[in-house]
Amino acid sequence: MVREVTGWIVPPPDQLTDTDRVTLQKISDPCPEIAATVELTRQLAEMLVNLRGKDLRRDWDAVKAGLTLPYNSGPVEGNVNRSKMIKKDVRPRPP
Repeated sequence: MVREVTGWIVPPPDQLTDTDRVTLQKISDPCPEIAATVELTRQLAEMLVNLRGKDLRRDWDAVKAGLTLPYNSGPVEGNVNRSKMIKKDVRPRPP
């Protein structure tokens, strides 16, 4: 259920089915914290998709670079993950 709700939060509301939109509304209406999370997550997703780094103010240089430059740490993170998986497999196993 968590993944399903997350899938309703990130895309723009006009990309949801009427049923999904109504269900998300029913979940978020009674809880201001969830409603705020939905709104802030949508704003962040929209900034990321449209590379609108200029809209954020804290840690300006890092945020702007992360949201406007084509570079990312994906390959590095992939190698770190691969190394961790290899390390897990080489641990001694009980007989």
